[in-house]
Amino acid sequence: MRALVLSGGGARGAYEAGVVTSLCKAKQFDIVCGTSIGAINASLVAQGDIDALGRLWHGIAARDIIRYIPQVDILKNMVAIAGAVGADNAFKKIGDLLHLWHDYRALGAPANLMGLRGAVSSDPVIQILQDCLDWQKLQASPTTLVVTGTNLTRGTTEGFFRFHTSRAAIEATFADKAGATRFPLAAETYNSAVRASAAIPGAFTPVNFAPAGSIAFDYVDGGVANNTPIGLAVDAGATDVTVVFMDPSDDKPRQQSANNLAQIAFASYDVMQQKILEDDLKLACTVNDLDATTRGAKHKIVIDLWSVRPKEPLGLSVLGFNEQAALDAAFAQGLQDGQSPQRVTFP
Repeated sequence: MRALVLSGGGARGAYEAGVVTSLCKAKQFDIVCGTSIGAINASLVAQGDIDALGRLWHGIAARDIIRYIPQVDILKNMVAIAGAVGADNAFKKIGDLLHLWHDYRALGAPANLMGLRGAVSSDPVIQILQDCLDWQKLQASPTTLVVTGTNLTRGTTEGFFRFHTSRAAIEATFADKAGATRFPLAAETYNSAVRASAAIPGAFTPVNFAPAGSIAFDYVDGGVANNTPIGLAVDAGATDVTVVFMDPSDDKPRQQSANNLAQIAFASYDVMQQKILEDDLKLACTVNDLDATTRGAKHKIVIDLWSVRPKEPLGLSVLGFNEQAALDAAFAQGLQDGQSPQRVTFP
């Protein structure tokens, strides 16, 4: 069975979506695994909504994704006013101080500020998922979907899955794997699980929901707990795995913007996810090599591994959701690169 593994990368998910669109024109995938922005892309693939994937990314700038919560906007305004006080005349300074006092009062008690759990509003993401996710389409699809989340309450990485009824035996093995915590998706948890997978810690508020047969927990992005999406694909029955990266190879490092706290958080998290996926791919290749050695050269290697990645750094920041021209260019680049997946070997 063929599997597609999609990671996080913020706005560079536009490139991933372009790759996926091209790949799905050439062959069908039986399994799709996704984390963070990759979970949103993966859900649309599993639903069979490839055209909707393109429409989402070609119009996403208008969605105003990165929208700070009111308290953060107030703090930004206070910093700007405080910086202007020194240059203003005496009369203007009185107005500046009054504005600062007004903003300080608007922030509320310091304890409330310290209790904030995310700097970016979840409302735009909630609306996108309400518009895009369709449980009935997923139920009718033959494609297995697996998305990941990190359970903050228990400190574990968990998987959320939906298998077609024809793969009940594989589903049972996948769900009951020793040492793993995995829950079946349902109509009432589908949206929450995908949103949790995309809830970058520190940026978005954790998503609280109760998986099937469990109590409610707080969840954030699955990549936090060192998740192994290639392993999930193999556990789901894959023997042919295609991994989509949003970075060029390690010998061509990319430049990332890190001009403020939000950019630092998003960029750092993106680097972590890409490195985890790279290490996971190398581990899978090593297992393949060991299997070929122990079973003999005449035996087929267990997993065929493929990858698609840009040859040069994408001209798009992790937070570049409002840069529609750059998003469209990344999507077009993905369409082109997705026509030539590369077989992966690891010495």
